[in-house]
Amino acid sequence: MKRISIFGGTGYLGTVLTTLLAKKGHHITLFSRRKNVQTSASCISNVKCVPKANMDNLDMIKCELKGSDIVINLMGTWDNNKKRADVTHHQIPVAIYELCHEVGVQKMIHFSALGAEKESNSTFFSSKRRGDEALLNRSKELKVDLTIVRPSLVLGHEDPFSYKVSCFIDLLPVFPLPMHDATVQPVVIDDLMKATELLIKHSCDQTVIDIAGAKTYSLFDLVTLMAKNLQGTDKGIVRYPNFLTSLYVNLFGWVWGSPINKNHYLASRIPSTTEKNDLPRLGIEPTRLETLFPHELEFKVYDKYNFDRSIARR
Repeated sequence: MKRISIFGGTGYLGTVLTTLLAKKGHHITLFSRRKNVQTSASCISNVKCVPKANMDNLDMIKCELKGSDIVINLMGTWDNNKKRADVTHHQIPVAIYELCHEVGVQKMIHFSALGAEKESNSTFFSSKRRGDEALLNRSKELKVDLTIVRPSLVLGHEDPFSYKVSCFIDLLPVFPLPMHDATVQPVVIDDLMKATELLIKHSCDQTVIDIAGAKTYSLFDLVTLMAKNLQGTDKGIVRYPNFLTSLYVNLFGWVWGSPINKNHYLASRIPSTTEKNDLPRLGIEPTRLETLFPHELEFKVYDKYNFDRSIARR
């Protein structure tokens, strides 16, 4: 069993990965920038939660990292603010990598995103790109094994994207879909977890790993497929004009809680696809989405409240 430190473990990917690894007997240290760490994995006995893990507490992070075999960084933000995005995607990952070198951690797995290697005005992709480049440069100087994982849109049990889409389809008589021409190659969460487990167990001769699904979709085609399979409905989904989406995000995209912001819109201009899908190279056959959706139907929209109660142990 390994001692694994995870940063950004309170999000969707982090919660799934922490739970999976902890149940397999690994000792997990879960770092979070929040004051209170509350996830469905935090109540597992071999998961230790460390709050307030930010740039102001690097000495504390260094102390907690000692003895770890592997560090996994999942930190990410869709914040419009360039400075905060750069801290999350660039400064903190590099600082963590350097701390790994100082305390003797052998391996770091850093989660980026498909599209981060391309030029973009999006704060998400531009800051991810700076972070990836900085890590690759530091890996030439420091003796810590580095693997950068770049997944496309991740779908699976209770993923935020499909749940939000289900809610909109359920509530609206007609769903005006913004960013309808965005291109994605969605990967199933189980496939991504299998790939991560393999990267934890074995060394990889490839530094950057692209993870994507079996098929490429426009966002319109993907949401239409989801409507038919998740909700069993042919309810109308219409393409919301891009110029109106651009107008909306410039006027209201800065408002907290807005369903889309300028960062989302600019990121949608970058295809989240790859011609170099490394899942088959890792021995994993990408799961077809059509086989996933019927399994998801059980916990969509109407049963979400009971599901939240169950993972909160109430």
